[in-house]
Amino acid sequence: MSDEENIRLIQAFMQGHDPKMVADDATYQDFTSPEPLRGRVAVGQMLDMLYRTAFPDARSDIRQMMAGDGRVVVEFTFRGVNSGNLMGVPATHRQVEIPMCGVYEIAGEAIQAVRLYYDSAQLTRQLGLAPATAQL
Repeated sequence: MSDEENIRLIQAFMQGHDPKMVADDATYQDFTSPEPLRGRVAVGQMLDMLYRTAFPDARSDIRQMMAGDGRVVVEFTFRGVNSGNLMGVPATHRQVEIPMCGVYEIAGEAIQAVRLYYDSAQLTRQLGLAPATAQL
């Protein structure tokens, strides 16, 4: 696929988080987790938990995208209210706004690999699960 087609694929994925856009044997590495998710089913379960249960109003506001060599790099801000269970933690009903960066590798017409970078401490602070830190 062309760079433009890859960008459209990732834009569509970030709007609907449809696991059908993910390859059967894809890997999804959230670097706040010790191991990557492997396969469309595991990725789909995570997307369902995050975007349909924990943050059903979530949106990813794209700041910039770059594509080349079968990859799309996206800088975005994740926004949403935690109104459902998040990995065993009851809803806090707090708003979060987390800057993130994702690297998406595309093979054929599907997402083959995702590497997601963000500050998980900022997420837990915004959810009220960790104390705020002093500003230096």
